[in-house]
Amino acid sequence: ILINGDAQKTTLGVGESVALSAIVSPENATYRGTLSWSLTNGTGEATRSGDILTGVSAGTVILTATADDNRKFSVSKELTVSGEERSYAVTGGNIYYNIATGAITRSDSTVTDAVIPSVINGTTITAISPYAFAKRDSYGNLQSNTTLKSVVIPSTVTYIGDQAFKYCTALTSLRFTGPGLKTIGREAFAECSALESLTIPETVVSIYRGAFYGLYSLKNLTMPGTL
Repeated sequence: ILINGDAQKTTLGVGESVALSAIVSPENATYRGTLSWSLTNGTGEATRSGDILTGVSAGTVILTATADDNRKFSVSKELTVSGEERSYAVTGGNIYYNIATGAITRSDSTVTDAVIPSVINGTTITAISPYAFAKRDSYGNLQSNTTLKSVVIPSTVTYIGDQAFKYCTALTSLRFTGPGLKTIGREAFAECSALESLTIPETVVSIYRGAFYGLYSLKNLTMPGTL
């Protein structure tokens, strides 16, 4: 079981969302079908929506992936939900971060300009969680975020999660303060249709499917030569 693409990751912050995936092994295994996920809360609590897991309260939870075939092979992984979520004021509202993981977990739908510091009250910011700036309704369905206009991401951030900025249709300015970013998740900036210019840090080594799909206004794109 992989958490944000990392087989070694066993922690999840309160308020933080992570993307779930799995590797079927050995490499010559005949089954390459779908998986079903289940979650058992233990001393901690988390919630699951599809392949997205969100920490609710500190403690441990058990995550299980089961092959959707007649043999129903399964594997389980214990995750530790840790830390607490705190707020940080930006233009138009607050962004939220987990003090244990250093992840930006979510943002107010009223935020217009988000300059993310590299360190907030002693916590180094290292990631932007899936859906962090995306707008969702009460059922978890994505909607257009027509409020967010600009974002500055510090060089301490190494990971941007799946759909973190999806449907941020008013976003016109996206700036990285320096190299450091390594992974851009699935559909992370999909449908950011007002974005005209983008420079991807030279440290990026992985860009997942659809990360920049639907950038219809994009005129200038600078990418590392290694990609």
